[in-house]
Formats: sequence, C-alpha cells, structure tokens
Amino acid sequence: MSFPTNCSDLPNPFTPLAFHPQAVATGIEVGRYVTVTTAGALLWDVLSNIFSKYDILFNHRLTFTTLVYAMARLSTVLFVLLSAVFQTAPVKHCTIFQQVRMATVVATISTTTLLFHIRLRGIYQMHRYIIGAFFIIWLCVVATGENLGLTDYCIEGPSKPYVMLAIFVPIFYDTLVFIAISYQLVFFSGKYLPAFTASSLRNGQLFYAVTILSSVLLVLLHYITALPVEYRGLLSVPNTFICNAMASHVFRHTRLQLAAQKPNLLTMPSTIQWQQTPGSAELASTPLPYTGANSTIKVGEDIGVIDNV
Repeated sequence: MSFPTNCSDLPNPFTPLAFHPQAVATGIEVGRYVTVTTAGALLWDVLSNIFSKYDILFNHRLTFTTLVYAMARLSTVLFVLLSAVFQTAPVKHCTIFQQVRMATVVATISTTTLLFHIRLRGIYQMHRYIIGAFFIIWLCVVATGENLGLTDYCIEGPSKPYVMLAIFVPIFYDTLVFIAISYQLVFFSGKYLPAFTASSLRNGQLFYAVTILSSVLLVLLHYITALPVEYRGLLSVPNTFICNAMASHVFRHTRLQLAAQKPNLLTMPSTIQWQQTPGSAELASTPLPYTGANSTIKVGEDIGVIDNV
C-alpha cells in the first residue's frame, strides 16, 4: 500500500491531529479517550443513582447541605460534558469556551470540598475553633485554551506554574479533613456512636481515601518529567469526577440510611447526645452536648450529622 508523500496528496490535510507530530497527536487522542470514558462513567453514575437523588431532593426536607450537594453534582456534570465537547468537537471560540469550562470546575471543587467541610462540622459539633479553622482553609480552595492549527478544534494551552495551586490546596484540605475525622472516630466519638452511625462514618472515610489517592496520582503524573506534556494532565477530568462522585455517594448513603431508621431519625439529626448510663464508671467524653437523664440518642432538626456527611 502506498501513502501520500506530501500535504497536497493527503485526502484531508486539515484533519486536526495532522497539525502535530505523531507523539503529540497520540497524547491528544489518548486524552480524548480518557475524557469521553469519564463522561460515560458520569452518565452511568447519574442514571444508577437517579432514584436516590429524586428521593433526597423531593421526598425529604430541603436543607442547605442538600443544595450544596445538588450544586456539586450539577457543576460536575457540566464540567465533564464541557470537557468532552472541548476536546472532541469543533468549538472554534476556544478561549471563551475554556473560560466557561474553568468556571464550572471552580464551582465543582468549591462545592465538593464544602461537602467535606459540612461532614467535618457534624463530627466536631462543639469545637468551634476547629470548624472555623477548616472553614478558613476551605475559603482558600475557592488554564488557558487555544485553537488546534487552522481548525475549529481546541487543545489545552500551556498551564502556568500557579495553576498547580488549584490542585494542591484541595488535596491539602481533603487530607486534613480525612485525618481530623479519622482521629475523632478512632480515639473519641467512634466508641460511643450507635453501630449503624459509626459504620456509616467509617465507610465514608474509605470513599474519601479514594479521592485523596486519585488526587495524589494526578499530582505525581504532572511532575513525572519523563512523560510527554500531553499525558501529565491526563487525570484532571477523571479526578474531578471521582472526588465529586465519592463525596456525593457518602452524602446519599448516610442520608438515606439514617432516614430509613426509626421514625425519630426522619428529622435529620443535628447532634448526637447521650449521658452516663446507670452503673457506668465514667461519662462518655465527647464534643457533643450532654442533655438529660436517659441513655438514648436524641435527634434535632438543624443541619447536622445526616446533613454533614
């Protein structure tokens, strides 16, 4: 089989990837496959949980945390879909499209990490200084594009050094939240929580560990200088989706699990309160308020444990 020897002999010389060397073109194509695969995973995640989402949004009391959850999911869907379009379709106005796409990823990261913060607030209910410190760190959590050759397709432009702050700060914050909640579960509250609550919190920690691992892999990939530049940001879209999917799963699972318990758990607990039972040797040390004479769990109605996971 003979191949064309010059550009004029090519049947379609303006094929987008023809404007790059083979190695670069391969990297761009792999990036497209990864992004489209992520979009498929997102679609599966949305459809497989559509009934639980409907239940949370329309069959339960609408709370601040529910709104944060809805915004996090919506912004993630927009970011992943816009990323797929950005890399596969002839967008033409690449810079404007990229700016819109980056606005969605800022919203995604901010709302997803806010779910982390609300969960921590539920665990450290009475530690106002800890909650305030983590909120300040969360406030710190709050790219460029260009056309491909002479076509209307877009590629990622070179990133500035400070762009890595958008990756490092969320990883730092997520890791701190993970450590803080794990410490509270292992050394303090986990000893006194009801079995289903403690189990739910520990399972949530496993999902949060996945988000941290995914983010660490993204950073490592970015700093492996032996890799071509096109491969270093390969996990940026999948990592954003994974972090949001894990945080959203923890929220849905815990909210629906607690709502399925006894009728007095349907009011969305704001605090878990208990006191020393008759004959016990010591009072359960806990940051949550101490309230009364019965050795029971008392449920409140404000933003709380079920809205903080």
